[in-house]
Amino acid sequence: MEVTLGREAELLIRAGRVPARTPPLEGYLLGHRRGPVFFVERLLPFGPVFSLSEDENRRIGRLFEGTILGRFSFRAGPARRRRVLRPGYYGTLFGQAGRGRTGRLRLEMFLVEYDRTFYLKPLPVRPGRERT
Repeated sequence: MEVTLGREAELLIRAGRVPARTPPLEGYLLGHRRGPVFFVERLLPFGPVFSLSEDENRRIGRLFEGTILGRFSFRAGPARRRRVLRPGYYGTLFGQAGRGRTGRLRLEMFLVEYDRTFYLKPLPVRPGRERT
């Protein structure tokens, strides 16, 4: 399995790391899946998505007609990671971005999996190609 980033999603991730004094940006990863590849086409900044109930997340998911692949957070800490380790997030993506030690963009994508306990399975991230 892998994640392919569309140009718009990649630009928003890069822009999201610029303001250092804002609260962590959170939202939804939008796109589609083909076989083992998740195509993240857009990011939908939304606010505290990790605080929403499962019912609220389902209602939002119906509005976007199945294009929500998961959630993301900039500067995510252990608390955000723990919040996706539950049944309502199983099989979805969790993305986190921030600055690495060198100040460069660090992007990580995970699949929420289950094997007697929930865990985050790291996935490789590749830049997408523009459609012609």
